[in-house]
Amino acid sequence: MNRQRMTTPIFAAALATLFSIVAADAHVTVTPAESALGKNETYTMRVPNERDSPTVRIEVEFPADAEIGYFEQKAPWKLELKRDDKKKILSAVWTGGVLNLNEYAEFRFSARNPKAGSTLTWKVNQVYENGSKSEWTPATVVK
Repeated sequence: MNRQRMTTPIFAAALATLFSIVAADAHVTVTPAESALGKNETYTMRVPNERDSPTVRIEVEFPADAEIGYFEQKAPWKLELKRDDKKKILSAVWTGGVLNLNEYAEFRFSARNPKAGSTLTWKVNQVYENGSKSEWTPATVVK
């Protein structure tokens, strides 16, 4: 067996592993991944675009246990908030910006963590120009 025949399958396996690692990292994250009970925390939501179609809309449903406070401005993105009848922020939608392939944006907001242990699940929809969506559910452990 010649050397090229032996190295081709090894190279292909290594390349496949590399691409799976890159793909695993290409999702929406919210940091920190762990926070303290009752703390006023600044969260950062990182939204990468791994598709050929640009990201044009980001929708977030906030965890019921978190009290969402303030948002950092993120031009050219426009922010629309949905509130309940008591003015509690339930969700947010960012539009007006564009994330092309291999670009990312970070969106910062503050929240007061619950006073009892919980996992905060951030439900995120990433909407692309072609109409497709990716759904993400990053989480923060509060203890």
